[in-house]
Amino acid sequence: MEIILQIPAQAATLNEPRLMTLISVDFQNAAVCEARDAKLPAQIRFTEADTFPWGDFLQKIAVMWQLSQNESIPKAFRLKKTLPQSIVDIIPEVSPKDALNVLKQLGKAGFFSAFSKL
Repeated sequence: MEIILQIPAQAATLNEPRLMTLISVDFQNAAVCEARDAKLPAQIRFTEADTFPWGDFLQKIAVMWQLSQNESIPKAFRLKKTLPQSIVDIIPEVSPKDALNVLKQLGKAGFFSAFSKL
């Protein structure tokens, strides 16, 4: 199962909402996404200045972590070590605006490779 996200309309998406999946985080910590809606551009890079549904991504990836569905998880977000139960318990309570910061802290703490070089 792939994690498909609804990306809000913005300049990077030619002002149309898009269905995309996050495939990686690049060296500048930008989200690299591929289209799942048969529209162009087929690949878009989202920086922190762009609107990206980090809250939805965090909630969906947390389910994949619990199910151990590694083939569904972008490589940069595959767990390197088990999340403590205290973190697992708070993820459902994380607000969409705080989701990127939570992901950055988890990456910085070595749970996955994305955001590990902050």
